[in-house]
Amino acid sequence: SPTVSIYRFRGTRGSEVSVDVFGPGPHLGVLVVDRYAGYNSSWLGPMQYCFEHYKRNVGDLLEANPKNAENQKHIPSFLGLLREAMKLRSSCDGEKYNVESRRIRDEILSLVESPVKDGKLKGYFDLMKEKRHRFFQWVEHPEVETENNLFTSHRRCRRQADRCAERTRQRSGTQHLGLAVGQDRQALTPLSPAKCSPNAG
Repeated sequence: SPTVSIYRFRGTRGSEVSVDVFGPGPHLGVLVVDRYAGYNSSWLGPMQYCFEHYKRNVGDLLEANPKNAENQKHIPSFLGLLREAMKLRSSCDGEKYNVESRRIRDEILSLVESPVKDGKLKGYFDLMKEKRHRFFQWVEHPEVETENNLFTSHRRCRRQADRCAERTRQRSGTQHLGLAVGQDRQALTPLSPAKCSPNAG
């Protein structure tokens, strides 16, 4: 709901946890996600991949291999465009948003068409081309954020769960895996039925 966040911790990372949270589809609204595969079968509606997660993933490539010429050439510009997209909703609206969102999208798509040989960087670029419908919901729908604002609180919640699981292991000697599924008024953005196709994703 607009005022409620849900966190569930279970002894599995299986998609049945998110299925239990979302219930049967079709689902209305756009779900902002971190690309966890379990959402593919549990959320029967459109998704927006979180740019904060993607920025961190791609940025890690440059940090891990800063001397890689392709990383140096493409990643800083790519990260800059993701940051622009993430700040857009707070900096403009109306026609200016429409113009700027399309400019940023087109520049991103142009950049990911760059020929690259590095396997990891190519993988991230290819994913954005193949799943563009999950990266650019925010262009047509300004009410959809480019990032899941639960990113920080989700990581904090996971750290707390990990500490709890560690104490459980110390007491019982057993293994425990947990999956946190969170949603709030930002992570799940409602759209009017006319804007939302049950088969989109």
